[in-house]
Amino acid sequence: MRSDSVPESVLLEAVRQGLLWVALAGDGRPVGHALVQLVEDVALLAQIDVHPEHMRKGIGSALILHIVEHLRLRKKAALYLTTFRHIPWNEPFYAKLGFAALDKDKEPAFLNNILEEEKLSGLQNRIAMQLMIQQR
Repeated sequence: MRSDSVPESVLLEAVRQGLLWVALAGDGRPVGHALVQLVEDVALLAQIDVHPEHMRKGIGSALILHIVEHLRLRKKAALYLTTFRHIPWNEPFYAKLGFAALDKDKEPAFLNNILEEEKLSGLQNRIAMQLMIQQR
């Protein structure tokens, strides 16, 4: 897992806000994590990572489903993310969970800004996706 790419201050703030989740193995070792950030009061899945030895066991899906339920209780309407378009398992993984790729003209301004920042830092072929959260 790559928590080293996120500054400690961001992680601590996420813990304070209840927006960081860690998946644990049976022995208590962390095997995955997900970080949500609120940008303009909109939920952004900023990072999700599962240790390679524990991939394809439903951990990533379980983390996202847990996040969606948490956001539903917080009355958030949607969860957004950016991901690589050209990696064959990224977009289909998120689509299976209900995320839809956004057309450029449908992206909120903050997502356009994030995609531009990603491009400037060398990340290419990125797309924005949205999952609408149904309120009960």
